[in-house]
Amino acid sequence: MLKVVCGVLVLHAVALATELPAPAEERFHQDVAWSPDGHWLAFSEFSGGEYKPEKWSVWVTRVDGSERRRIAEHAMYVSWSPDGRRVAYGAERGEGWGLFSTSLDSGITECFTDLQHKDRQPAWSPDGKHLAFVSDRSGASHIFVLTFGTGDPVQITGDTLKDYNPQWSADGTRLVFYRGKPEGHDDVYIVAPDGTGLRAVTLDSALDIFPCFDTQGGVVFASRATEEAPSLLVRINSDGTRETLTKAPAFFARVSPDGRRIAFISGQWPKSAVYLLDTQDSTITKVIN
Repeated sequence: MLKVVCGVLVLHAVALATELPAPAEERFHQDVAWSPDGHWLAFSEFSGGEYKPEKWSVWVTRVDGSERRRIAEHAMYVSWSPDGRRVAYGAERGEGWGLFSTSLDSGITECFTDLQHKDRQPAWSPDGKHLAFVSDRSGASHIFVLTFGTGDPVQITGDTLKDYNPQWSADGTRLVFYRGKPEGHDDVYIVAPDGTGLRAVTLDSALDIFPCFDTQGGVVFASRATEEAPSLLVRINSDGTRETLTKAPAFFARVSPDGRRIAFISGQWPKSAVYLLDTQDSTITKVIN
């Protein structure tokens, strides 16, 4: 099971502390997302103890860790709707995984897919009209895009290798994802939402996974140089230059809508925590676990 996720960058790199406050309980947090207004976080959590898939759940909380509430059980991988009113996630129901969203106002849950496949890792487009996700409906794990109200999802990647973790650019014209490769040499790719313009961002011997776009068109991802090395957050700028963003091991960082804070996850299975980094003064606060 992969335990590292993607990162997003603010306008300038900030070095993280070498040591972080440790997670308090045996709970694992897999992913985190900011609400569009920057006041809330959504995240996935494993409740600890013996591993069972049904122990995963999706939660929301204010950025200070208060008013925490669970919105879905047996679910993980979150994406906030652009209007801030719903959270999308993947959830196992029966023998299949489907894509759902839950209203934060009414609690009403909507199912987007037919539960006949393994549909996971949803990513809501910036205009709210599309949902990119990972599915095995073509036989292997590839990227699909669902346009709301128009019918069946459209497959946009295809290869003998498996694809994961689609994330949209801010203007909605590109998706970034990673492709699993032999011997752990996974690489990052970019593709248009219609499947055209596929190109590699990384082609190296590192494990490069869970990418996101930053606000300036660069790509941030978790990179592990060797099997023994820690996973650090790395940015490849739009001009091709490369920067390491973290000193402490970290994964799945997301920048706040105003660019002043980064929510990121650090830890090792079965314990991890969500932290907030203030990009102005470099202070770090643990907000979840």
